[in-house]
Amino acid sequence: NKKLKYINIKLNKLKLFEFGDFDFSTKIYFDLSINQLTNVYDLSNNYRKFNKILLNYNNFTKFDLGLLKFYKEIFYLDLSFNRLVNLKFSGDKFDHSLKYLSLSNNFLEYLPNDLLKNFILIEEINLSYNILSLIEPDAFNKILNLKILKINNNYLEILSENLLIDTKELIELDLSSNLIKKLDSLIFQNLK
Repeated sequence: NKKLKYINIKLNKLKLFEFGDFDFSTKIYFDLSINQLTNVYDLSNNYRKFNKILLNYNNFTKFDLGLLKFYKEIFYLDLSFNRLVNLKFSGDKFDHSLKYLSLSNNFLEYLPNDLLKNFILIEEINLSYNILSLIEPDAFNKILNLKILKINNNYLEILSENLLIDTKELIELDLSSNLIKKLDSLIFQNLK
C-alpha cells in the first residue's frame, strides 16, 4: 500500500507480534502500545519502512536493540512503561537514524558502555523513573547530537566525570530525584 502512513493496534490483547508479516512501500507510524506484548520478532529478510514505533505500556522484560538493524528508518522508539530489566545489543555495528528513545518507567538497574553505540544520531534519551544505580562512564560517548537527557527519578549516587564528554550539543539534563551525594564539576566540562 503506497498511501498507508499510520497503523494503530493499541489497546488490544496482543501477546506476540511478528513485524515480518508487513511490507510497505511508504514510511509507517506504528502504534502497538497498551497491549500485552512480551516479545517482538522479525522474520523478514528486507528492511521495514517503519519510522515511529510505540511499544509503551506492554509487558517487555527484555529487549534487544540489535533488532533495529532491520528498521534503519526508525527515528522514534518508545519502550516506556514496560517491565524492562534487561536491555542488550546483539549483532554487528551498524549506523542507525534513531533520534528519540524512551526507556522511562521500567526496572533498568544498569546502563552499559556499548548499549547505545550504533545510535550516534540520537537527540533525546529518556531513562527517567527506572531503578538505575549505575551508568558506565562511556554510556553516552559518541552520541554527538544528544540534546536532551533525562535520568531523573533513579537511584544514582555517583556519576563518572566522563559521562557527558561527547555531549557538546546537550541543552537539557535532568538528574533530579536521584541519590547523588557529590557531583564533580568535571562532568560539565564539555558542555558549553
